[in-house]
Amino acid sequence: SSTAQGKLRFSWKGDGKPEKVDWEGQRNQFDCAVEEGLQQVVLVGTMTGTQKDSFLNSIGEGDGDQIVMWKRKAEVYLIDLCKKSKMKYTIIHAGGLSDLPGGKAPVKLGVDDKLREVKNLRIPRADIAKACVQALACDLAKDRSFDMSSIEGAEPMDPSKGLEKLLREMGDV
Repeated sequence: SSTAQGKLRFSWKGDGKPEKVDWEGQRNQFDCAVEEGLQQVVLVGTMTGTQKDSFLNSIGEGDGDQIVMWKRKAEVYLIDLCKKSKMKYTIIHAGGLSDLPGGKAPVKLGVDDKLREVKNLRIPRADIAKACVQALACDLAKDRSFDMSSIEGAEPMDPSKGLEKLLREMGDV
């Protein structure tokens, strides 16, 4: 719902605010992953982490519930946890998501929200899911965080080694 000032407002179900879900919930999952001896965690986050005035931080109650800030706090925790253990991480900051079929949209990787500086399109959830699965078998994706979006002029992601190809094109950053 929206208010008279035009700012988007809504409430969270139960105790499901971003601090509880995106910070405490993820932190608990990461701790369990280390305790269980998992080899790698693949996490899907959101782009706009470098933008303090991100619209996503402003929605919710009061001045906003800082969704992206809590997500980034969990990512930093995961990275620090992996440095102290043998577990690896891959963090994919997805651009705006769509329900279109995967494998057809032009896909590009980047860092630090630079993909937001060019016309980016919504990326199919199926392409993000494919990247998550491929990250488990891709050494270039280990201990790395990157943005993933659909950009005009890019090529669709290869169904088998697409993430590795995209990471090679992106280079070491």
